[in-house]
Amino acid sequence: MGANLSRILNLGCGLKPRSVDGTWTEVVNLDRLPLPGVNVVWDLDRFPWPFDDEEFDSIEADNVIEHVENLVGFIEECHRLLKLCRPNGDPGLLCVTGPLAGSLNHFIDPTHKRGLTEWTFDFFDPRTGYGADATYYSWARFEVWKFQVLRGSEGTTEDANRPLPATVWQHALCRTGGVDLRFQLVKRPADESIRHLFETAKTQTIRHNLMHGVNLPCP
Repeated sequence: MGANLSRILNLGCGLKPRSVDGTWTEVVNLDRLPLPGVNVVWDLDRFPWPFDDEEFDSIEADNVIEHVENLVGFIEECHRLLKLCRPNGDPGLLCVTGPLAGSLNHFIDPTHKRGLTEWTFDFFDPRTGYGADATYYSWARFEVWKFQVLRGSEGTTEDANRPLPATVWQHALCRTGGVDLRFQLVKRPADESIRHLFETAKTQTIRHNLMHGVNLPCP
């Protein structure tokens, strides 16, 4: 993958906003609170996010996906905002870091709603076994380009194979540590047939509710 990236969206940046460097010409730092360095204040469970289609070359989600309610909606918004092909010819890149499911850092934070496994994002890639069985989960399509393990107490990052070796799980349960997984996902074309099914289902639900006088709360 080339390094000629130009515009990055840094999701849920908290107290760690990014700044422009030799790689990025523009950085947008987003968080739900107006913290120092935040450019856009927005709740990531409120869709759509306030950006145009294919507006970003890369999206960074560092320890944020475990906090959102709607993981599929989150991934679909990332897909919408990423360029399918950047000026250097590479596809849009989504970088996701989060706690390994079952590890100490998964359970210790009361705001965490999920952990990640080495297979989590296979569900968005129909070439994989999980993705082939669940193509109807989402229209968004990504390919896992790189997969890494981050050992918190040791401060190390290493490329990993799947399934994870037993030593990673042993470290994950250690009271002095915890393990994060980091995925680099490249955008692939959306499955328009699945998107159409979702739009059809939404239309039919609205029509049914109107016919039967069902009053839904305003979003």
